[in-house]
Amino acid sequence: MPDERVATVILLSAAITIVLFIRLGLYRAVIRFAGPQLLTTIFLGVCFSVICVSFLGFLFQANIPRSVPFIYFGMGIITIGGSRLIIRSVLTFEQLKGAQEKVIIYGAGSAGLQTATALGQGNEYLPVAFVDDDKKKHGTVQQGLRIYEPAQIRKIIKRYEAKIVLLAIANTTHQERASIIGYLTQFEILVKTIPGFADLVGGKARIEEFRNVEIEELLGRDTVPPINNLLDKCISQKSVLVTGAGGSIGSELCRQVIARHPKTLVLFEQSEIALYSIERELSEYGSSCKVIAMLGNVQNEEFLFSTLKYF
Repeated sequence: MPDERVATVILLSAAITIVLFIRLGLYRAVIRFAGPQLLTTIFLGVCFSVICVSFLGFLFQANIPRSVPFIYFGMGIITIGGSRLIIRSVLTFEQLKGAQEKVIIYGAGSAGLQTATALGQGNEYLPVAFVDDDKKKHGTVQQGLRIYEPAQIRKIIKRYEAKIVLLAIANTTHQERASIIGYLTQFEILVKTIPGFADLVGGKARIEEFRNVEIEELLGRDTVPPINNLLDKCISQKSVLVTGAGGSIGSELCRQVIARHPKTLVLFEQSEIALYSIERELSEYGSSCKVIAMLGNVQNEEFLFSTLKYF
């Protein structure tokens, strides 16, 4: 009977399709975190199912109209893929309602897309838009977010009430990075950056853990690593004088110098409080270096020359 043949084709196709979907991992996918790969899996699964229906129909000589495979393909994509996308949208909407901070991601490359995906899985931050320097990407949509040009940042901040600009620009020079940060300083928004990939791979940080922009990123050039042998030759077991020793730069110089075990470290500073603070800090290092604190001004030539006797 023709009806029995059609029923046989339908039952066999349904059984084979279920097994196929299981093998493709369709039923193992978590809908909340589903991405483009899920749509690819659905497309392949439905295609194989349509082929199976056509082959079984030919094999059993079932009276199946030629339009059925095309209708079946369209209905399969809509029912299997569309239902999952609707559920994912509902879950994502409920999740994003509790987001606290709206974030603009600067950089629509691989780092930016990974960041948007990671943030989309939590409820602490809400990515609202991408900003990128590549003109070819302007106006396109990635991860459901529109990509804008940098000149539109002020409009984006106002439209979405964003609080943070997150830098996801791994493949840039220090000069380019400093230029971007300098441009963003004109806006009333907090600028942060994602952790380095070395920290991510090493498990020391997660991609959604933002950090403040470091001073090295504002230099406009690549940092120059110190030549340790040369520094040890000039500092180790030598007498070293640091002027302005209590300032931000001078105090850091003192910390770096004492770590290389000089014979004598002379701290020259005109601020009594600053001089006391750095001397007290260095005394806690437990170094054998002799630390001498001198309160004075480098413009006092007589006092300055009297200090040089320690060398």
